[in-house]
Amino acid sequence: MGYYSGQHGRLVYTTVGLGGQTTKTVAAVRNWTFSSSMSTLDVTTLGDTDRRSTNGLRSHKGQCQIFYWTDNVNTNSNNAASEFVGMLLKTSKGVTDEEIGRADQAEETSLQFKIEDGTSAGRLVVFRARITGVAMTMAVGEVLSANINWEAIGAPTQMTL
Repeated sequence: MGYYSGQHGRLVYTTVGLGGQTTKTVAAVRNWTFSSSMSTLDVTTLGDTDRRSTNGLRSHKGQCQIFYWTDNVNTNSNNAASEFVGMLLKTSKGVTDEEIGRADQAEETSLQFKIEDGTSAGRLVVFRARITGVAMTMAVGEVLSANINWEAIGAPTQMTL
């Protein structure tokens, strides 16, 4: 196989609930991206004529656009958009002035960005992550979608790109 395109991409995520850990493939992904960067630390000393640096901290973040899609409108099953939104947005603990400022903490997830390459394992990179932003888009002539932003917690947990 030569080049890869959108038809080869998959997004898999993990949720943790009362029944334990569940891994799901997002059914309707439009696109996904991730980027990694590293800052540098200045180690230039007196007498140096040119700047010197050393490795600093790495960070990883990305986004995906997923369609708001479900197998069953009565159960909302297999609706990744709804689950991703629910990882970030939480309802208030009540209606009083004190309660409306309190809600459950945002949840962590595991995100697996996969390229189906014809092998059973595929090529992938896996991050523990926090959902940091959600933007829902509803427009005439377009399918309802959610743009999801995330940031990694630490280094990738697996990588076979």
